[in-house]
Amino acid sequence: MSAIRNPGKMKVLVVAPYQGLGELIKQMTPQYENFDIHVIIADMQESLGQIASFGNGDYDVVISRGGTARLLASHSKVPVVEIQVSGFDVLRMLTLMKEYQAKIRLIGFPNIIQSFVSVSNLLDYDFPYTVINDENEVEQALIEAKKDGVQIIVGDTVTVRFANELGMQGVLITSGRESVAEAFRTAELICRSLDEYKRMNRIYDRLLKESGRESAVLDASLNVLFATEGMLSLLVRNHAQTKFPFPLENGGLLELLLRDAASDIRENGPLALYEPAGRVMLTVRLLDIAGGAEYYQLTLEPGGETEANLRVIEPERDMDTFPSFLQTTGFMDEALQNAKRQLLAGEPVTVYGERGTGRRIFAGALAVLWDKNARVIELEIAVGDEAAFLRTCHLLAKAERGALLHIRGFERFPALQQRKLAEKIKEKALKVLFSFGESPKALKSDSRLDAKAFDWLGRGAVELKPLRERLDDLEEYVRTFISAFNEKYGKQIVGVRPDVWDALRAKPWKGNLIELRDTMEAAVREATGEYIERSDVDLPARRSSAPSVAAEGPVFDLNRPLEDIERDIIRYVLEEEGMNQSKAAKRLNINRTTLWRKVKGVE
Repeated sequence: MSAIRNPGKMKVLVVAPYQGLGELIKQMTPQYENFDIHVIIADMQESLGQIASFGNGDYDVVISRGGTARLLASHSKVPVVEIQVSGFDVLRMLTLMKEYQAKIRLIGFPNIIQSFVSVSNLLDYDFPYTVINDENEVEQALIEAKKDGVQIIVGDTVTVRFANELGMQGVLITSGRESVAEAFRTAELICRSLDEYKRMNRIYDRLLKESGRESAVLDASLNVLFATEGMLSLLVRNHAQTKFPFPLENGGLLELLLRDAASDIRENGPLALYEPAGRVMLTVRLLDIAGGAEYYQLTLEPGGETEANLRVIEPERDMDTFPSFLQTTGFMDEALQNAKRQLLAGEPVTVYGERGTGRRIFAGALAVLWDKNARVIELEIAVGDEAAFLRTCHLLAKAERGALLHIRGFERFPALQQRKLAEKIKEKALKVLFSFGESPKALKSDSRLDAKAFDWLGRGAVELKPLRERLDDLEEYVRTFISAFNEKYGKQIVGVRPDVWDALRAKPWKGNLIELRDTMEAAVREATGEYIERSDVDLPARRSSAPSVAAEGPVFDLNRPLEDIERDIIRYVLEEEGMNQSKAAKRLNINRTTLWRKVKGVE
């Protein structure tokens, strides 16, 4: 059953436990012009079948009575107003029962009993009763009443029904117009209050979306209360079917980081989680809200632009962009086997090399070799200040024993903090891989790596050679990347032309494997034949130099689909702006979120 909303009216579902209450409310409906009222007759268990109808936002409020109201309140996502037993209801019932000569007992929930006891005491009328707290207690209470010779049972619909089944007379406590009118007044106050909150929420939602910043809000229990569309795509796989609130994915890296993270964020500033594959930075802050409630605010920064002193990096998706072949070839395979033995012996593993030489690949491959279910948590220390040190200590304390910690920038901490961190890692017996841009010996010589720390982690460090020094592997790497990107772009490229090999070997490869990956992806994407041509490899370089060659500006092939032309324009502007997405978005007169979405389709 799906309710059809009448615009401007408050949508109310009335669950009446007995027929007479439903009829009374239907008679009173004409006086409530501001309400769109739907009445159903159902007792406690029967009412649960209606939850699917009113639990999805079809109704603004639910009105019911007694145990049925309490049961619905425990399952409903919308407010439930209980029709109280008023003094008038009690007086009417007591007046009626005074005329009975038979033995009577009242059986009911505490709120019903309390009302009767209060009024009967004022009238100096001794009225026997039994208090129940759950529907399952009714039958036993009735059996005991029958043993005591009770002939008439006063109670709610469930109690009366059971009493009749046991051969006793059941007298139903009914609700009068006064009680119903009071319930509707309460419902109206609730609806008006909620309408104001909903109005403000719509304003905030619109402001967030108009700002162009992807955001989300989580409560202290890590339930997602709000998220923009772009943020939802990161937080949940099937976000099209998502309804708020919903729990953050259990076992994910973000869930691990945010668990009990409030004190850390309050003391050490926002937490930054970087995803290199999507080139986005997720920043977590605490929302300062009165009343002591803690909420996390998540914002997405395209391009990873941040001033964080420490970043936690999500490496898994980035690893997926490198074929697994690169992780287990020749020298790398031997180094990984040695590194595994070091981990098993409780020793740290250390690798060093230029950017893009495969330190993250090495960490991922080592984790799989050590334990196929192991998680890699990568910490990148940008500034070795006190806040970064305290946050590192916090993350080490909560790190799972089954995780491999990949620590970059360790040398940026002062010597005393390096020694303290080393002790903490030893105490907890954590599996750690350190990676540096330079050799540990050179860092020690420059006094950037503490001598004791060097003795612990620096001996036997693995050097990952730059690509220009291992050109013998270039052809195998290129073919592997072609195979991977053929699958991604639906191509059937079988190789490269001879002059392409000359061009590839002549490149300085300052970005190493990352640059090779990006070069081959662009070449496969642009290639129109079965072989990669020299023009496909040189295309990025030609584009970046186009402004100095042609004063008229870049030249684009307009005989292609609009999406392809737009893609070329975005790539061209990004390259001109040094891949700075903020500057590129400003120049293209679009917000960064729109640019980021388009970039995801480009890269």
